[in-house]
Amino acid sequence: MKTYETIIAIDVSGNWNKNEKGGTGIAFIGGWKKIEDLTVWAKDYSSKIEYWEAIFDKLWIEEDEEDDTLVIIEDFKLQGGKASTMTNQQMQTSELIGFLEAKLDELGITHVRQANTIKSRWPKKLLTEEIEAIFGIKDYKPSSRHAVDAVRHLITAWLKMTPKDEGGFGTPYKELEDGK
Repeated sequence: MKTYETIIAIDVSGNWNKNEKGGTGIAFIGGWKKIEDLTVWAKDYSSKIEYWEAIFDKLWIEEDEEDDTLVIIEDFKLQGGKASTMTNQQMQTSELIGFLEAKLDELGITHVRQANTIKSRWPKKLLTEEIEAIFGIKDYKPSSRHAVDAVRHLITAWLKMTPKDEGGFGTPYKELEDGK
């Protein structure tokens, strides 16, 4: 069974347009058993590619840790109710997901997409209780709403994986059975 020393979850927002600058939340858990998070803000970069590169750089995947890292990327699906408001709009979040997947594939890093609907399964109180129960962290305070959504993805992945005795995490749910 494949194990991972580090799980990284990304709540993606590719929006870099003038009026819609977004933020991407990133959450980490590893052998240190401590959740860390950060937010990368599009407004801090002069182009969408510079913003996207910054997101990838913030993943902090060390050269010798590629095989031991699993990256969870929030999936993006256009919902029927929002389709009319997205007419003639660039789908920069989908572009960012493709950019990240291509970079991860290039380095041989395992990644899976996770439905964005998992966010609704983790109301703040339940998420806080779960973080305390699993990791012993009381009063977890995320750096932004994007970071808390990344933590929701992280906790969902954590709970779907079998812990390895030595601190790694076993192969996750069915998506990995089908490949990256």
